[in-house]
Amino acid sequence: MIDLDHVALASRDIGDALDTLVGDLGGLVIFGGNNVGFRAMQVRLGDLGEGLNVELLEPWGVEANDFLDRFITRHGDGPHHFTFKVTDLEEQLAGLEAVGLHPVSVDVSNPNWKEAFLHPRDAHGTVVQLAEAHGFPGRRELLELVYERGPEG
Repeated sequence: MIDLDHVALASRDIGDALDTLVGDLGGLVIFGGNNVGFRAMQVRLGDLGEGLNVELLEPWGVEANDFLDRFITRHGDGPHHFTFKVTDLEEQLAGLEAVGLHPVSVDVSNPNWKEAFLHPRDAHGTVVQLAEAHGFPGRRELLELVYERGPEG
């Protein structure tokens, strides 16, 4: 199985995008937090049954990892990546290699989160993340909790 999990937008300041997604389009923030080199926030557009998740990324703690800061400097604010969830990352990697694509930043060291990326030159100008996740609530379960609690959650 391979499933589009979310699209990500990068910006030096996600405030305007958040205003648009939540304020204008009625999206609901489902989670977020600080990571090494960036802050992330996911917004759900649509409802529990149908919709799209949009991840907003902004540089943070760039002294530890400046990948997002470098990306925005080169490309400006806008689309950053697509994340596809897969059931078997190793199988997907073998399939990519078989057709001549060579994923980068492959990390299968954590049994709960395995990931790999396709470089934009191999993916029509955008980053593609493939991720295999275990031990986390599924997207539907997370959304059920968020919608049950409401926007004040």
